[in-house]
Amino acid sequence: MGRQLMIDRQQLQEARQELGRKLATWRKTRQLIQGDLARQVRSSRSTVAMVERGHQVVDRVFWRQCESLLDAQGRTHRRL
Repeated sequence: MGRQLMIDRQQLQEARQELGRKLATWRKTRQLIQGDLARQVRSSRSTVAMVERGHQVVDRVFWRQCESLLDAQGRTHRRL
């Protein structure tokens, strides 16, 4: 039972990292730096950086704002 919990946590971490990479790719495609994105979604640059590395959990509002700003059409957070 404990082993299954570890697998689930690992999968969750991998999903966070994948979403973070997608966010970074979309941000760079739109030629924005982390600070620009942060200001436009009312967050901090460090939050954006941590999300892009998969080290911080943010709410759906953050993802929807990023999606709208980056014109990602649901591709940033649809997996979760």
